[in-house]
Amino acid sequence: MRRHLLGFWLSLRARGLAAFCFSAALGCGSVDPAQAPQPKDLRINEVVSNNEGVYVDERGEADDYVELINVSDHTLRLSEYVLIDHSGANSLPSLELAPGELQVLWADEAPEQGRLHLGFRISAAGEELVLQKNTGEELDRVLVPPLADHHAYVRMPDGTGAFSDCSWASPNRENGSSCGPEPPPPPPPDLEFPPYTWAPHYPGASQPLVITEAALRPADFVEVKNTSSEAVDLSLYTLWLAPHASGVSWPLAGSGVELPLPKQKLAAGARVALSVRESATIELERDPEFYGVLTLYRASDGAPVDRADFSSWPKRAVLARPEPGGPLGFCANATRGEPNDDCASLASRDVGDHESGLLTPEDFHALAAGRGGVGAESVEFVVDLQSGDQVTFLNAGDWDLHYTFIREEIEHQPHLDRCDPAQRQEYNKGWVAFSQENYFVVEGRRYLLGTLVKYAGTELETMEFAPGDTISAEQMQHAFFT
Repeated sequence: MRRHLLGFWLSLRARGLAAFCFSAALGCGSVDPAQAPQPKDLRINEVVSNNEGVYVDERGEADDYVELINVSDHTLRLSEYVLIDHSGANSLPSLELAPGELQVLWADEAPEQGRLHLGFRISAAGEELVLQKNTGEELDRVLVPPLADHHAYVRMPDGTGAFSDCSWASPNRENGSSCGPEPPPPPPPDLEFPPYTWAPHYPGASQPLVITEAALRPADFVEVKNTSSEAVDLSLYTLWLAPHASGVSWPLAGSGVELPLPKQKLAAGARVALSVRESATIELERDPEFYGVLTLYRASDGAPVDRADFSSWPKRAVLARPEPGGPLGFCANATRGEPNDDCASLASRDVGDHESGLLTPEDFHALAAGRGGVGAESVEFVVDLQSGDQVTFLNAGDWDLHYTFIREEIEHQPHLDRCDPAQRQEYNKGWVAFSQENYFVVEGRRYLLGTLVKYAGTELETMEFAPGDTISAEQMQHAFFT
């Protein structure tokens, strides 16, 4: 059985960054040291020219940046220096930099945003940066190559080493001697975690009734089981089949198509299979994603007793729940009126750009779409607290960020081309507002946003959150069990 970590690794990666170096010609390669002048007092230490989320400024904007380092033994005033790019000489702010101190300056062509913002941008296609004193003395010259999303051009070690194209950015932090994060410090020797007792089957079966099996493509039957120790009067419950979608609150009793339960008492441990007429699934069939939910309600107050939500339902597949408990999954065969022990798990299916669940063994791999870096696969998820803790898994081939999916699929805003400067500005403005509401606060957020990661060659599977996320331990635990 795979071991899950309740301690929850906080991701040290920004949106899927792996701690590995890349260079088209030299692997984790360096520039020719002969091209770099000997250290003087101020040097360029790190450059990011294609920032898609590795670091954000005080407004939450992901801008390009240049990091400088004072390699002298005395305090420097940055206003005595200029940075030269293709646009010409650019003055630096009136800041003092202590010996060994790092300073990130935002190359966003928006000096009106503050003294740390410069009046030029860095081309992601590559360009040369020159650092000079106001007197004209050259201190540093760096030919920045074309950089991929999230990559940084960094000196290793700080201030004195050669530059490398690295997929691990370290703004305002030491670059270390190699590309990637420093190993985490060992835990204190007296660290102890309270014991945690895992349920033998998770999730456990709902009480007193549970939806155990459904065949809806084509429409055939839905099976309900009495999980209590006493007979249950089915007339006190209703069963409804309704279309659904991400970002929409769970349907209420009376929404969709009712699947009438027999007016009888169901003995303890017994099950009943209800025939489903073809007309009940007409609306679902109109949806290319076949996105819907089966819900058992108490007739007295409309409270939900059990739900089975689904999407991208393969034809002739059966949705079944293992007994006595566990997650739903697709089977290739039906076991109508019988326990689901003989379910032949459907190996795979065609996944969409997002799914309501991981319902076949290959779903995770298909949704990861190669994302996660060397030796890992990752799938981003959204827990929508406002819509009743609905979970959505994102296809990495279609969505690079949680915000992009939520903006277009849940908020129904038009797609923005981030290669277009005006549209990128509009996108970033929305991203900043979204981040302030769903990353930078604990209370009041609508979404819990994280990533599931599987590490190759191990039994390690983790739930990870971005390092800038202020999510609480309680919210992480809530997301984990949801």
